Amino acid sequence: LLQSFRRRVSQRERQQAKTTHSNSTTTANAAAATTTTTATQDNHANMGQAIRMISYDYAGNQKNAVTALRLMGGSEPGEGSNNLNWFRLDDGVMGGRSSTEHKTVTDDDTSGTKSATTTTTLQFAGTINTDGGGFCSIRANLPTNCFSTSKAEDYAIKLCYKGDGKTYKILLSDGSRGGPMSSSPSWQVDLPTQTNGGWHEQTFQLSQFVPSFAGSRRGTDDYMKHQLHPHDMREIGFMLSLRRADGSPNPEETFGKEIFPFSLDIKSIEIIQDQEEKT
Repeated sequence: LLQSFRRRVSQRERQQAKTTHSNSTTTANAAAATTTTTATQDNHANMGQAIRMISYDYAGNQKNAVTALRLMGGSEPGEGSNNLNWFRLDDGVMGGRSSTEHKTVTDDDTSGTKSATTTTTLQFAGTINTDGGGFCSIRANLPTNCFSTSKAEDYAIKLCYKGDGKTYKILLSDGSRGGPMSSSPSWQVDLPTQTNGGWHEQTFQLSQFVPSFAGSRRGTDDYMKHQLHPHDMREIGFMLSLRRADGSPNPEETFGKEIFPFSLDIKSIEIIQDQEEKT
């Protein structure tokens, strides 16, 4: 009887050990399968991002630039030479999914009725997708005659615009395609907008613009060594980004969440020069 009892106990223990091993194997296989699936998804996402980055048509964007607005003011105001040609540059350049759709808009497009004096504005619009990116922008080359001095205090930019409650940015740069490691920053200032639908005029001193490297500052020492020299500026632009001009996050209330549309209308851009310096 004792031997029979021992045999039953031994068989039960072996069965329990076998069951435990089987469960452990099943759990391990499930975990491995989950890890493999996640890794596969990550690889597909990375491949898609790389394909979008490689296929981004920067040259085509410049070729299909939209002519809108004439830069007013500046050191040597001109006529046709101050027409601005706007091209898009969005996060597709880094593999993102956001899209920009800028165009000219007339009074008839928005009101549905013809007015005695037709006004044409630049509309910067599109869709932000924060999955893998988070910015859209438009840029235009500046006329070479708009700044004649190297002092930022001598100039300001006056805008007439209306927006959708989001905080955009105004950009100035020397035209180089810098990134986080570039020695040449873009210069940015926040452009808050309202949702009341009316036109607003605001003046931005060039001394308010801060240097940015791919949307962020590098540090106090690096930040302090840069100075904005107006006569080096070759490009102006507008941007909606998940970061503000100072590199801090653009809050959801003034940016958006996940995938969302945006729209900023610009009626005029004027370079204002300090009158004492001008004379």
